[in-house]
Amino acid sequence: IALADVAGTWNLTGTLATEEPTVTNYSIVATDSETGWTLLLPNRGPIEIRIVAIDGDSIVGESGPFHSIIRDGVMVTTRTVLRLQGNMLVGTLDATYDTDPVQIVPGTFEGTRAMP
Repeated sequence: IALADVAGTWNLTGTLATEEPTVTNYSIVATDSETGWTLLLPNRGPIEIRIVAIDGDSIVGESGPFHSIIRDGVMVTTRTVLRLQGNMLVGTLDATYDTDPVQIVPGTFEGTRAMP
């Protein structure tokens, strides 16, 4: 995968594998370089996505720590693995919550490129 393949804004739906699955709609802005990627959560300012690896068909990014939109007062760091499948951006994520003990919750996401 090339970063230019995914450059643009993507509207995504993420689902965390909690007892009651938690679904969140959000966007990411991807660039054609390893810098300038942004996570846009509801009612939040932009959050930087750090690209940590590009390997085969996958792009790995990390964000945070930032205040969780699901757990009040808890910081979370996310690690995502993005793949392009046709017109869809799909992948997996791990949300690591700064709790005692630390809790890692897996999830998935998918979405389409936003229309200009």
